[in-house]
Amino acid sequence: RTQLKQVDSDAEAAHGQIVEHARKSDEHHARIQELSKKADFLRQEISKAMEILGDKEDAFEEASGDYHRSIREARAVETAEREKTVAEKKEVEKAQAMSAKEKAAQALEDFKKGKKISLLDIQALNS
Repeated sequence: RTQLKQVDSDAEAAHGQIVEHARKSDEHHARIQELSKKADFLRQEISKAMEILGDKEDAFEEASGDYHRSIREARAVETAEREKTVAEKKEVEKAQAMSAKEKAAQALEDFKKGKKISLLDIQALNS
């Protein structure tokens, strides 16, 4: 009989431990489910953020391309204007140089003929 009581007592203790383990297991399972839901939510949020980032990145790449294209166009226009200005200056200088040569030739011709020539004409001859 004492042995039977001992076995019954041991069985009750084992049953209590099993119940306690089951309760802890249920708590752990509930915690795992909660964390799993949080992980799923975070995965969805990360996916949304990545989509938004991708869209923003595409928009940035497009805007960056437009910016660089407009910079290149502006530089090309600026270079063309600069080249045009330089060409115009060269034409003016060439015209002035031709005029000076023509003036010098005329002054030399006048000098040879014995005509009086001005100081400016003498300077034109010297240049």
